[in-house]
Amino acid sequence: MAIPNGVVPLTEALQGTGMSLPEYVELWHYFGNKPIAVEGQWGPVGLRPLDDCIADGVLFEPLAVSFNAGLMRKGMTDVRRMQSQMLRDGEIRDTLAEQIEREWRNEKREEAQELRWEASHD
Repeated sequence: MAIPNGVVPLTEALQGTGMSLPEYVELWHYFGNKPIAVEGQWGPVGLRPLDDCIADGVLFEPLAVSFNAGLMRKGMTDVRRMQSQMLRDGEIRDTLAEQIEREWRNEKREEAQELRWEASHD
């Protein structure tokens, strides 16, 4: 079976994207895409004969791969930013919780001091 025009193995399509084959496959799967077959890996991807890959349509257009790599990088940047924001929000909540606890303890301390003062002056 001949390789269709405009498609190449994924390792070749990834050249110039700055993304490795394992990273691309991992992110591809992370973002909920169907498993892809890639020569040289197995897991969600596989070491398969070239004819089978062509028949299953798992050769890749370099432009599409570059576009997907960019989208996945942006997606991971967004995920990290959201995680960071959640952590910051959690720290703010923790700080607020600590502040509320501190105020509660101060109130209880003041109440105890008032009770002691009243008891000593009765």
